[in-house]
Amino acid sequence: MKRVPVLLLVVVLLTGILTGCGNPVESFNKASEKTERVNSAKVKFSSNVNMEFYEDSFTAEEKKELGKYKKVTVQGEYYFDKSKKENLNKINFNLAGKGVDLKIYGRKGETYIVTPLLPKILVIKEDDLKSFKMPGNVKMPFGFLDASGTKNPDVFISKEAVGKLSKYWINLLKKGNIARLGNIILSTPDGDVKARKFNISLKEEHLKPALKESLDILREDMISKNPKNAKDLEKVFAQLEKMMDSAKIEKFLYEAYIDRDDYIVEDTVNLKISFPEDKSSGLVKSFELETTSTMWDMEKPVTIDFPAINKQNSMTLDELQKRGEFPEGVF
Repeated sequence: MKRVPVLLLVVVLLTGILTGCGNPVESFNKASEKTERVNSAKVKFSSNVNMEFYEDSFTAEEKKELGKYKKVTVQGEYYFDKSKKENLNKINFNLAGKGVDLKIYGRKGETYIVTPLLPKILVIKEDDLKSFKMPGNVKMPFGFLDASGTKNPDVFISKEAVGKLSKYWINLLKKGNIARLGNIILSTPDGDVKARKFNISLKEEHLKPALKESLDILREDMISKNPKNAKDLEKVFAQLEKMMDSAKIEKFLYEAYIDRDDYIVEDTVNLKISFPEDKSSGLVKSFELETTSTMWDMEKPVTIDFPAINKQNSMTLDELQKRGEFPEGVF
């Protein structure tokens, strides 16, 4: 059953990357490139993951465990200023009816995490992640390798891997069937915006190799940071690749809304994949993703109120590791 969390983790990662991102092809290409170069902006996002499982042969307790992963919602806002190297990510994550709020501040190589899960502000420096292991009672998503004997792997994805994935999927979308669907008035946090609507469709023969290539990028990144767990990680990703081989992509729809300044001010992704009932698919019958991302205040000043940090109100990753666990009942 531990294969479910790793699949969910990969799906959420890929979905986040998909939503970040006259002649309809030329217009979309121009807008996607300009949007990628934005130095500062605000982004509102939401993502829903719905999963179905083959569970007829499982006990009531096992079905209850599977039920935790049937519906996951993530929503929040992201503010950034690349020139200042500052950003703020406000996230609400809901799993199995339990909500978790996070505020993740970034400033010049340091990250500050504020959440009710922790008694103090967690301060993370770039080099801290190299030796960090998650507390032992974290089962989702960090405990997904427990069944194979690997404990507490480092699943933080590097900026380099995110960059590779983003570039790969943007280039893939540019190769899709791009159609302009007319003009609409789009409501954004900054007011109504006149936008051109574009629809992009990709065939299964393009999507399945893309998903497998994305898994390869994630696998290489995770193994490079967890060489001691390389064999177990290889097994997990090999299983996911087998699932992709037998998968059927039921639906893929990407829509982009481009304003008069040639920015992609909103985009949506709908993706559904189903799996046959055999050993290669494991427990998963299907999953469906629905995501929306809206951007505004492009190239305008972004002010982020960072929390005051001192020894009394903060803790390091090393101190978190010594605690041994998160509060009971959270994961």
